[in-house]
Amino acid sequence: GATVCSPTNRVTDPSRCLNEIKALSESTSQFWFGTAYKTRCSGSKAGTMECSNYRSYVADSIVSRLGISSNLEIFVDIKYHSNAGTYRSCGNQYTVSPSVNISLDPTSTEQITPWEARMAPTISWEPHNGTYTVVILSVGVPINHGIYINIPGNRFADAEVIKAYNGPIHFFTSFAQVYAFLVFKQQDDNLVIPSDWTARLSTPGFMQYNIPSMMTALNLSGPVGMSWMSVIGDPYAVQSFINSGSFDMCTYLIQNGIKTHNRTFVPADPTLDVNLDVTFSPPALTFTSCCNQFSYPSRTFKLNPLGDLQVKTADVRTSVLPTVELTIGGSFFHKIQFYRFLFNISGFVADSHLTLTGATWFITTQDEYVRHNYVTYRGRNQDDVCNGVQGYSNPCPTSKATINYTRWTSGDVVIDYTGPMPPDNNPHYYYFLLYEQQGELDISNFRNYTDPPGSRLLFNISDFVMDNNLTLVGATWFIATNDEYARNYYATSGGQSEETVCNGVPGYGDPCPVSKATPVIATWCILLVTICMIKWSDIQ
Repeated sequence: GATVCSPTNRVTDPSRCLNEIKALSESTSQFWFGTAYKTRCSGSKAGTMECSNYRSYVADSIVSRLGISSNLEIFVDIKYHSNAGTYRSCGNQYTVSPSVNISLDPTSTEQITPWEARMAPTISWEPHNGTYTVVILSVGVPINHGIYINIPGNRFADAEVIKAYNGPIHFFTSFAQVYAFLVFKQQDDNLVIPSDWTARLSTPGFMQYNIPSMMTALNLSGPVGMSWMSVIGDPYAVQSFINSGSFDMCTYLIQNGIKTHNRTFVPADPTLDVNLDVTFSPPALTFTSCCNQFSYPSRTFKLNPLGDLQVKTADVRTSVLPTVELTIGGSFFHKIQFYRFLFNISGFVADSHLTLTGATWFITTQDEYVRHNYVTYRGRNQDDVCNGVQGYSNPCPTSKATINYTRWTSGDVVIDYTGPMPPDNNPHYYYFLLYEQQGELDISNFRNYTDPPGSRLLFNISDFVMDNNLTLVGATWFIATNDEYARNYYATSGGQSEETVCNGVPGYGDPCPVSKATPVIATWCILLVTICMIKWSDIQ
């Protein structure tokens, strides 16, 4: 329904609209950084990037967080136009349509995405005498998103640009980030920025100032107008962070994606912090299936879990071993590409009963990377952790040795890789799951988690994970269905007759006709599951 600040209501009763904006801006229960913070960020969430809060000790409102008062005189009318389009994020292409027009109403509960707010909005207000400054900023995290000065009356288009608009890049979907538009009245009609403030105001990223000190330095009063938007994360924001060289949060998109699969072996609220990139490079292949000849060219492709990549079973066949690359997600300042090697992982057997498709794991010693994590992230005393390490002193010497972080000590292959052979035309999901171990696992016990023991069948992954205290830290997957290569396997090696396997396949005959038809590839509608696991040792 209509809010107190809807276009009609703010004209008929402007004071009521401004009073409601003022009340909401002063509310400590309205936004994530208020009273809800302690509840949302308790327990395992405390200390995570999702719960970063530089004022965690207080329940904030907008005005208390910014250190301002809200003496509002004007309604700030902000309009966004977002064209339909496509963009790539974390290896997947996203399409957004249709085009939308958005008018911000701070009294509504509407949320918009970084994609929708990527272009500068139009900003206006009713004609007023005087000269104005507009500041656009993130309230939750102090980031400068735009500063415009010397605006005559309400002619925003005539503003002097100190910091041009850049859109929000909030990527979390669990809560909305607040971006405020503040209108200040200038005491000087031709404001000249003091030299010591020029760089502070124009620097992108984290604000090099606070609002009260800026108001004093520029001799501003107000804000006399205020609006804001609540922004919920999207993949566009994730890629924007990657492009800026600050954060790689593709793991966040993947953990949100795998939660929607509703698999019993996936925790209800997983926290994935390792990018698990799996690449296949199948050579060219020619084969005959159900009287039809097929030729596949050589190619290289990386799994795309965000796009639910569907593959040809021939391209992930037994002889095509995948390359698995593990990289730490999160801040690039702490990111290390620490493992790249060929996994001799296990085989896939398509089945809806959690057939074991294989496992492998490796172990590491406490090397320099592990020690770094203990000191940096786990609060261990540096002298205790580094005691006896060659070259260590406190403080560290000026000359530091180059450290090689790309190594591991050993690994155990439990079951060899076998390519997937889906038994029917329904789509089957195949998962690569990366677990963190607390220590080295006993290989001999692994056989006890399948039925019959030592087979691939009826793998009890839940018990295996629980008994060995494993933590899911990375995941990827692909989809396959019963295609021509799988049918060829079942007809020649899978214990079924060719007549049964090829029944209904275009071009099939017994004997095969001289003229061969073009095969028809089925469509899919049901999801079944089997699993491929990769086990990860305690590297932290």
